[in-house]
Amino acid sequence: MPLVRSADVLAIDRKSGTAIVELDGGKAEVSILLLDKVGSGDQVLVHLGFALSRVDPAGATATLELIASEAALDGADKVLAA
Repeated sequence: MPLVRSADVLAIDRKSGTAIVELDGGKAEVSILLLDKVGSGDQVLVHLGFALSRVDPAGATATLELIASEAALDGADKVLAA
């Protein structure tokens, strides 16, 4: 399971600093306190319940692919070192 996932923002609660996002086929509440600007319809990268950055869909895909490839390389390094 990836540590960072992209999610679509469905609703914002500015008072609590949270957003409802569509994540892995369901809905989740995440903190948006780390972001300056975020709105309904945006796509964000989420890690451990925090929206880390707002991204365009192509940017999210590229970022997640980079993270996955780095994780695969890290795992390969550990196997080679053993």
